[in-house]
Amino acid sequence: MPDQRSKNRRYDHRRHAGNAGDVWKHLILAETAGHLLRKNRSLVYLESHAGFPCYSLEPGGEWSDGIGRCWPHLSSLQQFLYFRILIQENGLQLSQYPGSALLVKKASEISGGEAIIKLWDIDCDVECSWLSLPEMDNLKFHLGDGFSGAASALDRDFPGLLLIDPPYIESQDSDKAGRLLEEAEDAGWVGLLWLNHESSTDRHFDSVQRYGLRFDQALLYDKRWKGAEMALVGGDDELKAHLARCSADFVEAMNRCG
Repeated sequence: MPDQRSKNRRYDHRRHAGNAGDVWKHLILAETAGHLLRKNRSLVYLESHAGFPCYSLEPGGEWSDGIGRCWPHLSSLQQFLYFRILIQENGLQLSQYPGSALLVKKASEISGGEAIIKLWDIDCDVECSWLSLPEMDNLKFHLGDGFSGAASALDRDFPGLLLIDPPYIESQDSDKAGRLLEEAEDAGWVGLLWLNHESSTDRHFDSVQRYGLRFDQALLYDKRWKGAEMALVGGDDELKAHLARCSADFVEAMNRCG
Protein backbone atom coordinates (compact mmCIF):
# COMPACT_ATOMS: atom_id res chain seq x y z
CA MET A 1 0.00 0.00 0.00
CA PRO A 2 1.47 3.42 -0.92
CA ASP A 3 2.49 5.69 1.92
CA GLN A 4 -0.21 8.29 2.69
CA ARG A 5 2.34 11.10 2.50
CA SER A 6 3.34 10.02 -1.01
CA LYS A 7 -0.32 9.98 -2.01
CA ASN A 8 -0.74 13.54 -0.74
CA ARG A 9 2.44 14.97 -2.26
CA ARG A 10 0.75 16.71 -5.15
CA TYR A 11 1.70 20.34 -4.74
CA ASP A 12 5.11 21.81 -5.39
CA HIS A 13 5.40 25.57 -4.96
CA ARG A 14 8.75 25.85 -6.72
CA ARG A 15 7.30 26.81 -10.11
CA HIS A 16 5.04 29.41 -8.46
CA ALA A 17 7.61 30.98 -6.12
CA GLY A 18 7.80 34.75 -6.34
CA ASN A 19 4.62 35.08 -8.41
CA ALA A 20 2.10 37.88 -7.98
CA GLY A 21 0.28 36.04 -5.19
CA ASP A 22 3.53 35.53 -3.30
CA VAL A 23 4.40 39.21 -3.60
CA TRP A 24 1.12 40.22 -1.97
CA LYS A 25 1.19 37.47 0.65
CA HIS A 26 4.75 38.20 1.70
CA LEU A 27 4.44 41.98 1.71
CA ILE A 28 1.54 41.73 4.19
CA LEU A 29 3.21 38.93 6.18
CA ALA A 30 6.48 40.83 6.58
CA GLU A 31 4.75 44.03 7.65
CA THR A 32 2.61 42.10 10.16
CA ALA A 33 5.61 40.29 11.63
CA GLY A 34 7.62 43.51 11.77
CA HIS A 35 4.81 45.29 13.62
CA LEU A 36 4.49 42.50 16.18
CA LEU A 37 8.26 42.34 16.68
CA ARG A 38 8.40 46.08 17.32
CA LYS A 39 5.78 45.75 20.04
CA ASN A 40 7.25 42.60 21.58
CA ARG A 41 10.83 41.58 20.89
CA SER A 42 9.91 37.88 20.85
CA LEU A 43 7.39 36.36 18.41
CA VAL A 44 6.03 32.82 18.17
CA TYR A 45 5.33 32.08 14.50
CA LEU A 46 3.31 29.08 13.28
CA GLU A 47 2.94 28.09 9.62
CA SER A 48 0.51 25.34 8.68
CA HIS A 49 1.87 24.59 5.17
CA ALA A 50 5.52 25.56 5.07
CA GLY A 51 7.06 24.63 1.73
CA PHE A 52 10.79 24.99 1.13
CA PRO A 53 12.95 27.56 2.97
CA CYS A 54 14.12 29.20 -0.24
CA TYR A 55 13.59 28.89 -3.99
CA SER A 56 15.94 29.41 -6.94
CA LEU A 57 14.33 31.63 -9.55
CA GLU A 58 14.76 30.00 -12.95
CA PRO A 59 14.19 31.69 -16.33
CA GLY A 60 10.57 31.51 -17.46
CA GLY A 61 9.12 31.03 -13.99
CA GLU A 62 5.98 32.73 -12.71
CA TRP A 63 8.19 35.03 -10.65
CA SER A 64 8.86 37.11 -13.78
CA ASP A 65 5.30 38.48 -13.62
CA GLY A 66 5.46 38.93 -9.85
CA ILE A 67 8.62 39.90 -8.01
CA GLY A 68 10.36 40.26 -11.38
CA ARG A 69 8.12 43.22 -12.24
CA CYS A 70 8.90 44.86 -8.90
CA TRP A 71 12.65 44.37 -8.95
CA PRO A 72 13.56 47.17 -11.40
CA HIS A 73 11.84 49.64 -9.03
CA LEU A 74 13.59 48.80 -5.76
CA SER A 75 14.50 52.40 -5.07
CA SER A 76 10.79 53.19 -4.70
CA LEU A 77 9.95 50.08 -2.69
CA GLN A 78 12.51 49.99 0.11
CA GLN A 79 10.00 51.48 2.54
CA PHE A 80 8.57 47.95 2.77
CA LEU A 81 10.29 45.41 5.00
CA TYR A 82 9.59 42.66 2.45
CA PHE A 83 11.76 44.31 -0.19
CA ARG A 84 14.53 45.15 2.28
CA ILE A 85 14.72 41.47 3.19
CA LEU A 86 14.88 40.44 -0.48
CA ILE A 87 17.67 42.92 -1.14
CA GLN A 88 19.55 41.61 1.88
CA GLU A 89 19.23 38.05 0.54
CA ASN A 90 20.03 38.83 -3.11
CA GLY A 91 21.91 42.08 -3.43
CA LEU A 92 20.76 43.78 -6.62
CA GLN A 93 20.74 40.59 -8.73
CA LEU A 94 17.54 38.66 -8.06
CA SER A 95 18.12 34.89 -8.00
CA GLN A 96 16.73 33.53 -4.71
CA TYR A 97 13.28 33.83 -3.20
CA PRO A 98 12.80 33.10 0.52
CA GLY A 99 9.70 31.26 1.69
CA SER A 100 7.33 32.67 4.29
CA ALA A 101 9.04 31.28 7.38
CA LEU A 102 12.47 32.45 6.26
CA LEU A 103 11.02 35.91 5.67
CA VAL A 104 9.77 36.00 9.26
CA LYS A 105 13.14 34.79 10.52
CA LYS A 106 14.90 37.57 8.59
CA ALA A 107 12.37 40.12 9.81
CA SER A 108 13.22 39.20 13.39
CA GLU A 109 16.95 39.56 12.71
CA ILE A 110 16.49 42.99 11.14
CA SER A 111 14.37 44.13 14.09
CA GLY A 112 16.83 42.78 16.63
CA GLY A 113 14.12 40.51 18.02
CA GLU A 114 13.64 36.77 18.23
CA ALA A 115 11.27 34.53 16.28
CA ILE A 116 10.33 31.09 17.59
CA ILE A 117 9.22 29.26 14.44
CA LYS A 118 7.12 26.08 14.20
CA LEU A 119 6.32 24.64 10.80
CA TRP A 120 4.24 21.82 9.33
CA ASP A 121 4.30 20.11 5.93
CA ILE A 122 3.60 16.59 4.64
CA ASP A 123 6.47 16.54 2.11
CA CYS A 124 9.60 14.61 3.15
CA ASP A 125 11.73 16.66 0.74
CA VAL A 126 10.53 19.84 2.44
CA GLU A 127 11.44 18.35 5.81
CA CYS A 128 14.96 17.52 4.59
CA SER A 129 15.42 21.04 3.22
CA TRP A 130 14.69 22.56 6.63
CA LEU A 131 16.75 20.04 8.57
CA SER A 132 19.74 20.71 6.30
CA LEU A 133 19.89 24.39 7.20
CA PRO A 134 23.03 25.27 9.19
CA GLU A 135 21.08 27.28 11.79
CA MET A 136 18.04 25.64 13.33
CA ASP A 137 17.91 27.59 16.61
CA ASN A 138 14.33 28.39 17.65
CA LEU A 139 12.96 26.53 14.64
CA LYS A 140 11.02 23.26 14.74
CA PHE A 141 9.76 21.41 11.67
CA HIS A 142 6.92 18.88 12.01
CA LEU A 143 6.30 16.34 9.26
CA GLY A 144 2.53 16.00 9.25
CA ASP A 145 -0.83 17.65 8.71
CA GLY A 146 -0.61 21.38 9.30
CA PHE A 147 -4.29 21.98 9.99
CA SER A 148 -4.36 19.74 13.05
CA GLY A 149 -0.74 20.44 14.01
CA ALA A 150 -1.06 24.21 14.08
CA ALA A 151 -4.43 23.95 15.85
CA SER A 152 -2.88 21.89 18.63
CA ALA A 153 -0.15 24.52 19.13
CA LEU A 154 -2.55 27.45 19.52
CA ASP A 155 -3.31 26.63 23.14
CA ARG A 156 0.18 25.41 24.05
CA ASP A 157 2.17 28.46 22.97
CA PHE A 158 1.99 32.12 23.94
CA PRO A 159 -0.16 33.83 21.28
CA GLY A 160 1.81 35.07 18.30
CA LEU A 161 1.37 34.96 14.52
CA LEU A 162 -0.14 32.13 12.45
CA LEU A 163 0.05 31.92 8.64
CA ILE A 164 -2.35 29.59 6.84
CA ASP A 165 -1.53 29.10 3.16
CA PRO A 166 -2.73 25.64 2.07
CA PRO A 167 -2.44 24.47 -1.54
CA TYR A 168 -6.26 24.14 -1.74
CA ILE A 169 -5.87 20.80 -3.51
CA GLU A 170 -8.49 18.93 -1.50
CA SER A 171 -12.08 20.17 -1.67
CA GLN A 172 -12.24 20.53 2.11
CA ASP A 173 -9.06 22.63 2.41
CA SER A 174 -10.96 25.92 2.33
CA ASP A 175 -13.25 24.87 5.18
CA LYS A 176 -10.30 23.59 7.23
CA ALA A 177 -8.41 26.84 6.67
CA GLY A 178 -11.40 28.91 7.75
CA ARG A 179 -11.92 26.86 10.89
CA LEU A 180 -8.24 27.10 11.81
CA LEU A 181 -8.35 30.88 11.44
CA GLU A 182 -11.41 30.96 13.68
CA GLU A 183 -9.57 28.91 16.29
CA ALA A 184 -6.60 31.27 16.10
CA GLU A 185 -8.83 34.26 16.72
CA ASP A 186 -10.52 32.53 19.66
CA ALA A 187 -7.11 31.72 21.17
CA GLY A 188 -5.94 35.34 20.94
CA TRP A 189 -3.52 34.92 18.02
CA VAL A 190 -2.95 37.15 15.04
CA GLY A 191 -3.88 35.02 12.05
CA LEU A 192 -3.29 35.51 8.33
CA LEU A 193 -4.92 33.44 5.58
CA TRP A 194 -4.02 33.69 1.88
CA LEU A 195 -6.97 33.69 -0.51
CA ASN A 196 -7.38 34.14 -4.22
CA HIS A 197 -10.19 36.47 -5.24
CA GLU A 198 -12.55 33.57 -5.90
CA SER A 199 -12.30 32.36 -2.27
CA SER A 200 -14.82 33.10 0.45
CA THR A 201 -14.42 33.13 4.22
CA ASP A 202 -17.73 34.76 5.16
CA ARG A 203 -19.27 31.51 6.37
CA HIS A 204 -16.54 31.07 8.97
CA PHE A 205 -16.44 34.35 10.89
CA ASP A 206 -17.54 37.96 10.87
CA SER A 207 -14.51 39.79 12.25
CA VAL A 208 -12.07 39.13 9.40
CA GLN A 209 -10.23 42.10 7.94
CA ARG A 210 -9.29 41.73 4.27
CA TYR A 211 -6.36 43.31 2.47
CA GLY A 212 -6.87 42.68 -1.22
CA LEU A 213 -4.94 43.41 -4.37
CA ARG A 214 -6.14 43.19 -7.95
CA PHE A 215 -2.85 42.35 -9.60
CA ASP A 216 -3.20 44.66 -12.60
CA GLN A 217 -3.62 47.61 -10.21
CA ALA A 218 0.03 47.08 -9.21
CA LEU A 219 1.25 46.14 -12.71
CA LEU A 220 1.52 42.44 -11.75
CA TYR A 221 0.07 39.44 -13.59
CA ASP A 222 -1.02 35.88 -12.87
CA LYS A 223 -2.57 33.61 -15.49
CA ARG A 224 -4.75 31.82 -12.90
CA TRP A 225 -6.05 34.60 -10.64
CA LYS A 226 -6.97 38.25 -11.10
CA GLY A 227 -5.96 39.07 -7.55
CA ALA A 228 -5.45 37.87 -4.01
CA GLU A 229 -6.35 38.74 -0.44
CA MET A 230 -4.79 38.33 2.94
CA ALA A 231 -7.46 37.79 5.57
CA LEU A 232 -6.50 38.97 9.06
CA VAL A 233 -7.93 38.14 12.47
CA GLY A 234 -6.65 39.54 15.74
CA GLY A 235 -4.18 42.38 15.96
CA ASP A 236 -4.72 45.90 17.23
CA ASP A 237 -6.08 48.93 15.41
CA GLU A 238 -2.53 50.17 14.84
CA LEU A 239 -1.65 47.02 12.91
CA LYS A 240 -4.81 47.20 10.81
CA ALA A 241 -4.20 50.84 9.94
CA HIS A 242 -0.56 50.09 9.12
CA LEU A 243 -1.50 47.28 6.73
CA ALA A 244 -4.11 49.48 5.05
CA ARG A 245 -1.48 52.19 4.50
CA CYS A 246 1.03 49.66 3.17
CA SER A 247 -1.55 48.26 0.75
CA ALA A 248 -2.30 51.68 -0.70
CA ASP A 249 1.34 52.76 -0.71
CA PHE A 250 2.43 49.64 -2.62
CA VAL A 251 -0.11 50.20 -5.39
CA GLU A 252 0.84 53.89 -5.59
CA ALA A 253 4.58 53.12 -5.69
CA MET A 254 4.21 50.54 -8.46
CA ASN A 255 2.10 52.88 -10.56
CA ARG A 256 4.57 55.74 -10.15
CA CYS A 257 7.26 53.41 -11.40
CA GLY A 258 5.16 52.10 -14.27
